[in-house]
Amino acid sequence: MRPIVSEGDLYRLRSPRDSKISALAYVSKDKGEAVVFVYRLRPGRPTDAPVIGVTGLDPEARYESLDGGVIRSGRGWEQVGIKVSLGDDQSAVLRFSRRR
Repeated sequence: MRPIVSEGDLYRLRSPRDSKISALAYVSKDKGEAVVFVYRLRPGRPTDAPVIGVTGLDPEARYESLDGGVIRSGRGWEQVGIKVSLGDDQSAVLRFSRRR
């Protein structure tokens, strides 16, 4: 995960100024892998689970969520996104890998 974060491209997916949730994505230069960090920074109801659209993936390639096994195109991950349920002061790390 470290090379993706240190050498990849950063995408700010959700600002903490506009939401109780903050989310960042790091995508490897070859767009083969991505890591998404999601944080709940302010108290909220557990039902306030947002859908996070993952930006920066190749729209035509297929990616697997390594946390849930779901496979979608890069465009699908951006448009449909992934629902992330977090309690107060919790965080999640989500990983995506391009399928060949």
